[in-house]
Amino acid sequence: HHAAGAGAGIAATFNTPLGGVMFAIELMLPEVSARTFLPVVLATGTATYVGRMIFGIAPAFTLSMAEIANVVLPSNLGLLPLYVLLGALCGLAAFAFVRLLHDLEDLMEARLPNPYLRAVAGFTVLGLLMLLLYWTTGAYHVDGVGYGTIEEVLLGHLDAAGLLFLLFAAKLFATSLSLASGASGGVFAPSLFLGATLGGAFGSLVGGLLPDLHLTAAQFALIGMAAMVGGGTGAAMTAILMMFEMTTAYSLILPAIIAVACAIGTRRALSSENIYTFKLLRRGHRIPKDRHTNMFLVRPARAVMAPVKGRIAVRGRIDRPEASFSPIELQDTTGYALVLRGRHVSGVMRIENWHQFEKARAQDPTLRPPVMRRFVLAHPNDLMVDVIRRMNRHGADLVLVAEEGHRSVHADDILGVIAGPELASEVRASFKDS
Repeated sequence: HHAAGAGAGIAATFNTPLGGVMFAIELMLPEVSARTFLPVVLATGTATYVGRMIFGIAPAFTLSMAEIANVVLPSNLGLLPLYVLLGALCGLAAFAFVRLLHDLEDLMEARLPNPYLRAVAGFTVLGLLMLLLYWTTGAYHVDGVGYGTIEEVLLGHLDAAGLLFLLFAAKLFATSLSLASGASGGVFAPSLFLGATLGGAFGSLVGGLLPDLHLTAAQFALIGMAAMVGGGTGAAMTAILMMFEMTTAYSLILPAIIAVACAIGTRRALSSENIYTFKLLRRGHRIPKDRHTNMFLVRPARAVMAPVKGRIAVRGRIDRPEASFSPIELQDTTGYALVLRGRHVSGVMRIENWHQFEKARAQDPTLRPPVMRRFVLAHPNDLMVDVIRRMNRHGADLVLVAEEGHRSVHADDILGVIAGPELASEVRASFKDS
């Protein structure tokens, strides 16, 4: 539900249905399956449809295709290092954003513990900053979400490198101070602003240094937007897809892929935590940021099971005090032995537990052996994902693997046993190469 709501909110706000889905998958869902994926897709699609009914079908930002025409020409292989450099710069900026945001919160809370005084002080500084920007540039720029400034950069109307870098620094400070002062707000739209201004400043500088390439601030502003979002959140596919959906500039996918990868790599080299998980970590909540494929779940039961190494006979009902136990054959000192009533399997016991039980029974004849009785049947080729589901459904502690075609619990049909130790070793083995 949280993932569906978050994806739907992103999709409706930015008119990015694919980006909303990827946002939920990369940042919200602990696992992806039909059960979790379908609600996200339905919510995201519905939100986008309703949003378009109200806001229209136009993309979030408009830009001149002429501004980006020469960025991805096959002959311009020399531009690839520029995308790498811009990605690294955005990764550094994302790290600075994460640290400044949370360090400023700590500083404000320590110096001004009263939340009302904290709000008054922070918002007074913000107001003065906006007035200063208005007096010097003619616009507030850092107020609100900043879409107007982003649009000016993308249309090529705002391309002075010095001013763009000033706006980047001002927005970085303004967003961090606003949230540190107690305001409620997000970091997604500010990341777009930061990426557009930093990328625009980079493009303007490079365009001035290499005039023959005809590079502009608008071209690199788009790439910077994707790289900044990716670097800050760690959601690579979300950043790339949203940049495309917000601008419909599909030709920028290749530069965006390179820049986003470099941004995330740079930020992760400096800090493994992204802008969403940093505060949770300091509160003691560690959130996994990687998705490991649990390959043991698609292994067959025969590859996981332990062989049966013994049989123990029981006379009488296994849960009654008068029941008596005696070993028929024990092939080893460790492993599993079937507990049988005649040829029928009533449970399973670890052989080492049987030996401990025999020693203890000499002191206390009323002692009952630790027999595991809650089990389910599986066949050798059954996948572990289905076997574990069956265990959960029936509340079983272990699995008896029987020959194909046999659904009885006859001792001669049982090929092996799967219990906690086997499951644990498979999970550990699946992470060896990750």
